[in-house]
Amino acid sequence: VYQAKRDGSEIKRLTNYSGYDGFPAYLKSKDRLYFSRWQNGQISLYAKSLTRNLAPWKVTKTAGHDLGLQLSPKENQFVWFRFSPDFKGSQILVSDLQFKNTSYLTLDSGVNWSPSWHPNGKSILYSAKNTTMNSYDLFEVSTDGKCKRQITSYAGDEFFPTVSPDGKNIVFARAKAKDPL
Repeated sequence: VYQAKRDGSEIKRLTNYSGYDGFPAYLKSKDRLYFSRWQNGQISLYAKSLTRNLAPWKVTKTAGHDLGLQLSPKENQFVWFRFSPDFKGSQILVSDLQFKNTSYLTLDSGVNWSPSWHPNGKSILYSAKNTTMNSYDLFEVSTDGKCKRQITSYAGDEFFPTVSPDGKNIVFARAKAKDPL
């Protein structure tokens, strides 16, 4: 994981690991970097102080692979997705900043991934495909997991949703199917 000025200058390496470090998230209030690290056959979330010279520490210690950590707009919660140990399914999780109050927002079969916060901080958009679906579609779920709705149902796959700052538009990547929209 690297840091640079907004113009791309002054590149500085923040993690010094020969394997995979990715999906960085910066928590300004604690001057802390969070990221996913592949180590010993597992992908876990790690944290690293940016002001003290300490080795990164593991913050998730469960079976599965943790990726895609995103900090909420109010910087008081995280969301990420966890693949099962065999990579056959994944779920969306939300947690406080200490990772003590963690809950699953999805608990269905299939793949739920690429979460992104709505600017209001009350819901999360993500991409999902389960055994009854032919493609990945976009969904929105409240942070308490009680309200879930499907956003897209096009032929083809939709991934990586992002909501505009005013909350009125969604931007996402799409792998087209043979059928046009």
